[in-house]
Amino acid sequence: MDKEADDGDAAEDCEGFMNELRVQVTIPSDIAEICRRAISLESSHAGLRKTEVMFSCSGDGLELRVLAGDYSSLRAALNTYLRLITMCVTIIPLNK
Repeated sequence: MDKEADDGDAAEDCEGFMNELRVQVTIPSDIAEICRRAISLESSHAGLRKTEVMFSCSGDGLELRVLAGDYSSLRAALNTYLRLITMCVTIIPLNK
């Protein structure tokens, strides 16, 4: 996913979601890629119907994009994924 999303594509992809939040987490690129692969499995879970979460890696870290129909769902998803990212950033260096 490119950092600059095409607004037309975003509108088609996010039908029903009116709120969007993007967060750039600055971490080393190797850790960002491991986090993205691990956490993206959670975002594809069929039980997550109130939000859509997308991840991408850039040269300076991990970008998290959260789409939701309401602010409560947006906040809850953001909190969950930031905790998962924090956990990955803490655990990965221990396993190297």
